[in-house]
Formats: sequence, structure tokens, C-alpha cells
Amino acid sequence: MRLVLDTNIVASGLLWDGTPARLIDAAQAGAIEIYTSRILLAELTRILKRAKFAKVIAASGVGIEGLVLGYAELATLVTRADSANDYCRPGRRPCAGLRACRRCRVDRLGRQTPDWAGRI
Repeated sequence: MRLVLDTNIVASGLLWDGTPARLIDAAQAGAIEIYTSRILLAELTRILKRAKFAKVIAASGVGIEGLVLGYAELATLVTRADSANDYCRPGRRPCAGLRACRRCRVDRLGRQTPDWAGRI
């Protein structure tokens, strides 16, 4: 199974026990694949810098950088070429007026979804 985890789920999984921690453990065991991006890693860093996490991070002895780097090594980094920024953007439809576009597809509700969404 391939997953992109919300950064709050990642923070919870790295800092405490529970369902989010089981997702991290499953990824370490190879049962699931986790995908992330530089933007999500930067957001994770910002989240972990919040004062409410300071005691838990200090008690872990790893530090924010160690937690983020450990997660980055665990997850598969999705590069810019794979990101939605290189395909359709909100408000801009490069395939407007075309019956079929090699970059985009339309879901059953008529909403545009980037091509990479089907690969993850």
C-alpha cells in the first residue's frame, strides 16, 4: 500500500504511540510505502518547532533535525517533476478545449486530477 501522510499524522507518529506510530512502524517493516515531498518535510519541520512539542522532542534525545531526516530516509521523496505544479494548477487548465490531454485526466465527477495521482 502506498500512502502520503498528513504532516500532523507524521508528527504524532514520530512523537507518541498510537495509530500514527503504527503507520511509521509499518513503513519501517516494509508493509507500506510512504511518499513525501520537500514541501511536506519543510511543513513537518515547522510543526515540530511548535512550543507544545518541545518537551517531548527534548525527551526523545533526537531533536527536530534528526526526526525529520529519519522520516525523510523512511519515505520516498516525490520530486518536482512528479508534483502537481508541473501539471494542472487551480484556475489554469492547460488542456482546456482538448478532448484528451497526455498530462491530465478527468475523474468520473468531471474534476481534473493530475496524472501522478494514479501512480501513487
